Order: sequence, then C-alpha cells, then structure tokens
Amino acid sequence: MASTRSFPLADVLSVTTGMLLSRRHMDGVYEILNFMTGDELFTHQIPRACDAVKPVLLEQHPSLTDVQPPDGLSVADLLAWLLEAERVHGEAVVVSPVADWQHRNPVEELCDLIGAEKVWVLPGGAAGEDGTEAARNTAPAGGSGLEARASESESMMGERVRVRVLLLVGNEAEIVADVPVAEREAPVRYPAAVIAEAVGLEAGELPGKVLTAEVGAGDWLSGWRLA
Repeated sequence: MASTRSFPLADVLSVTTGMLLSRRHMDGVYEILNFMTGDELFTHQIPRACDAVKPVLLEQHPSLTDVQPPDGLSVADLLAWLLEAERVHGEAVVVSPVADWQHRNPVEELCDLIGAEKVWVLPGGAAGEDGTEAARNTAPAGGSGLEARASESESMMGERVRVRVLLLVGNEAEIVADVPVAEREAPVRYPAAVIAEAVGLEAGELPGKVLTAEVGAGDWLSGWRLA
C-alpha cells in the first residue's frame, strides 16, 4: 500500500464532516476510504470506515477539525462554502492510511448488522474472500436499488424496509437499501430535516444511522424510525 497519497480536499471533508462534498460524489468517498483502510469496502461498511478514518484524518490535518459547513445550506451555498474552504486549506490534502483497520468479510459483517436470517449467500458472487455475495432475503428477485425493495408490486405498500443514511448533501440525506451491491442503484435523497424530526435526532447525527421506513405510493418512503 502506498504510504501517502493526495486527495481532493472535498473528498477528505466528505469523511470529516459527514456531508457529501466530493465532486465525484460517492466515488470520491469510496476511493479515499478504500485507500485509508486498504480495503475494498461495501456500502454497509462505509459508516464503520468513516468512524475509523475521520479521527486519523483530523490527527493528520488538525486545521480541519473545526471545518464544518453550517446546517441548512442550499446546494449552491454549500458549493460556495467549499470553494472558500479550498481557498483557505488548499484544493488537495496528502493523507496516510490508518494503521489498525480491521478487515471483515463483508458477508459476515452484514449478518452481524441485520441478522444472519435476513442474508442470502449466493454462490459465484463477487463479494468477500470466499466468492460469495450477500443478498437480503427480503429483497424481491431482480430488484435494482432502494425503490426495487418496494416497486415489485403495489402489494408492498405499507411494508417497512430497512435503510441506511450514508451522508448529507446540503439539506438532503442520501439513503440506500440493504440489497446486493450488484443490484444497488445510486442513493436516493430525502429531506434530512423530515427524517431527523421523525427519529428525534439532529440532521447532523443522521449519517451512518440505520432506519426503517414505510413504503407508500410511488415507492416514496415515510414513517421513518430508528432500526
């Protein structure tokens, strides 16, 4: 593993602030976290990786400790804030990997997160060292993302699904479902303030939280609860 590497400040701040600031969106987050951990992370491992990497980044660059965008910024204002942060701190930051990252088989970790009874192991998949891929046994066959959990038929309206908050983007929370990585679409965004009020948290506390939500008309999720 390379001893150091330069990353865009926006990628680094996506980890240290919990807000998706990377201009490469989740690709930027995956790339810096994979470098910092020396791992090939799955979506459900991102919150644990952020928890491990954030303090290391701030230790390496203490000037970023208090660099946090104000709550409630629009996307345009958030970009203006980022440009000012880049003017002050530079557009790129040199980082070194964490020393004590604990690699875990992604299938086993998913079992610990949601329960082994809710995981299928499909032979010939691409995940983990044993060539298996985790699949939620509650996901409809051929599903392709957050909406796929609910859109198989109208009969799923009123069902509750389990989701995770990845990051905040301005006033919105990026939500992903527990489905196989190969079947997962891009995260879906919902108003962070609505979710935060429903679960009794501040918006800034949402990244990494596992929630359940009720599937409504048009596959819209509501009725947010902490899992």
